[in-house]
Amino acid sequence: MDNSAYGGIAYESAKHQVKFYAEQPSLMQEHLLAMNCRDCEDFLQLGIDCFKWLSRAEECLRQEVYKGKRKNDGELSEALDHLYSQWQIPVRWAEKWVESQRASGYEPDNLNEFHSVCDQVQTVVDERQWSNIAAQSRLDHNENW
Repeated sequence: MDNSAYGGIAYESAKHQVKFYAEQPSLMQEHLLAMNCRDCEDFLQLGIDCFKWLSRAEECLRQEVYKGKRKNDGELSEALDHLYSQWQIPVRWAEKWVESQRASGYEPDNLNEFHSVCDQVQTVVDERQWSNIAAQSRLDHNENW
């Protein structure tokens, strides 16, 4: 093989490699945006799964109270109130992350499910607050009689 043929092959190979390398920043930017969206989806899924665990725990605890295996006291209710309230803390941050994804042209696949869970948690929190207010009113009323 003479050097001119080898030089031509080396040049063409180098040209191909430089072109490939030069295209990487835009490809990597797209890749990073897509991975960020995937990370956002994973975070939303964490919230969804956490809600499912919390719901299951509440159901199991209620069954234990119903079957007389657990005392229905204020501590249990307060603990559940606290967990539902804690669940809501990262929602605002998650919504900001979702908005940044939308601005980049991506939308998490599980966004509708996450919003549904947010609504369910808010309903539970509202119902628990009303129940606590009603219970306190009954106590106040009974004390005044």
